[in-house]
Order: sequence, then structure tokens, then C-alpha cells
Amino acid sequence: IRDSKLDKLGCWVNDVGATFNGGYATVQKTATPTGRRFLNQISTQGNYPFKDIKFGEEYTISCECKKISGVAIPAGSTFFLRSVWTDEGKYQEVLSINIPTDLSETNWTKLTCTATPTIVDGKILSHYELSFAFGTGAGGVMLRHAKLEKGNKATDWTPAPEDVEGDITSLNTKYSEVKQTVDGITTTVARHTTELSNKAGKGEVTAVSDRVTQVETNLEG
Repeated sequence: IRDSKLDKLGCWVNDVGATFNGGYATVQKTATPTGRRFLNQISTQGNYPFKDIKFGEEYTISCECKKISGVAIPAGSTFFLRSVWTDEGKYQEVLSINIPTDLSETNWTKLTCTATPTIVDGKILSHYELSFAFGTGAGGVMLRHAKLEKGNKATDWTPAPEDVEGDITSLNTKYSEVKQTVDGITTTVARHTTELSNKAGKGEVTAVSDRVTQVETNLEG
């Protein structure tokens, strides 16, 4: 899953007013507007790994959640993967995790679900949606480390390979920017050094030395 750490918006579509705090997402909503609200990724929006899910094979989703101090978790909040059919408004939840309302406020809780996507007779798959969906009431929750993987075991969270490549590219860019700055400073210092050396060559340093000697002589006299 791209941007699965949930430390930035990135590939997520933010319909719930989530904020990103450097290591997780915080969702805190009022009772209005009514209806469920989503933080999701849709496979038609880009080259997301879950677009290649195959029917008849087992998959596992997982995420880590934590309760916001003093804030209720809206009942009916879920993290799910669903297949959407070409029939308008028709879909099937393939994997679904109910987010408990009694989560810890101090420790992250890992939630998992394993299931096998199946073909529905007469339906044609349009796309997949991976979503955090929040109930109709007021409340909130903290989220991080979303993961979708093949098989029935929820392994430790790791970033998507595309995100790792993106981080490397970002670091290379920052290195180039810093190197340009350092090179610029080095060039400036070298120029000033040359200017000072040139001035010294014109006898200015000697003149200053002579004046200092004269002052010392006057003081001694």
C-alpha cells in the first residue's frame, strides 16, 4: 500500500478531515455531516499494489489504531478492502476489520483480517477500494501502518517498495541541494581569500605593520 505509514496524505483521498502528525493519521469528526466518511485509496487512481488482487487467493489486511484521549471512537468504524462492480453503486467487502470502540489510549493495537476474494456470478469487476470508514457519530481515532499482503499471516509493517524508492530519491535531491550550498560557500570563501591575498600583495599588510610598530614606539617613549 502506498503511503501506508499514514504520516502524510500522499495517495490517500481524504474525505474525513484527517490530519497527519509525522508518524500517524488522526481522524476526529463531528456528528455532521451525517453519513460515513472515508480515508481511502482506489485502484483506478494509480498503480497501487491491490489492483492486482486475484480471486480465489487468500489475503490479509492489518493496521494499528489508538484511541484519542477523551474522544470516543464512532461505532461502526471499519478498515476494509472491497471490490466494486461495474453496476453503479454495487460492491462487495472482501476484507473488513471492525475498529473497536474500547481501544487503548496509550498503546497501539494491531488489528487484522484474512479472507479470500470470490467471484460473484454475473458481476464484472470495476476496481478495488481500500478504505478507513468512520461511523455516523462524532468521535475520532489515530491510525498508522496499514498493510495488505498475500497469505494468511499478518507480518510486521514495512513500507511499500515504491515509497522506499521515493524516500531515496528525496534524500538524493536534498543531498544535491546541500552540496550546491556547500559548493557555493566554498567558492565565496575562496574568492574572499584571493581578494585578501591580493590586497596583502599590494603592501597594505606592510603598511599596517609599520603603523603598529610606530604606535608601540610612541607608547614606549
